[in-house]
Amino acid sequence: MKDCSFVSQTFTVSKAGSLWFVSLGIDAEHLPVRQSKESVGIDVGIKTFATLSDNQVFDAPKPLKQAETKLARLQRKASKQVRGSNNKSKTYAQISRLHARISCVCKDFWQQLTAYLAKTFKLLKIKHLNVKGMMANHKLAGAIADPGFYEFKRQIEYKCQM
Repeated sequence: MKDCSFVSQTFTVSKAGSLWFVSLGIDAEHLPVRQSKESVGIDVGIKTFATLSDNQVFDAPKPLKQAETKLARLQRKASKQVRGSNNKSKTYAQISRLHARISCVCKDFWQQLTAYLAKTFKLLKIKHLNVKGMMANHKLAGAIADPGFYEFKRQIEYKCQM
């Protein structure tokens, strides 16, 4: 058995909403992963987040759509409160926590899905979408921006390189 010693290179402290996070960067060896399946094509879309060529379907959580009414209510409440008051700062703290929760749900989904795909398949092909062109359509813009296609593609690329 090898002696495992980790040397911490860097650390970052961040705050999201009312939660604090510490991220450590360490040097460690990558263990080889056995991918059980050869290749798959990934079609990303609005109704279903990702559909694989072997008919697996992954639906994205829609945390922004679910929190839309609560977020609008809190922002409306904050706009009517007295500037600089304690109640206004409490309302802004609630808004911040809600945004942090939305962000965490999305990040968790991307991490789990991309890790599964990178560990399972040797070759991944992603359908290229013209996201910028689709964002110009104001009726589709919200539905396209919510799932985060770019972040999904970025995570797939770096996890496949590892």
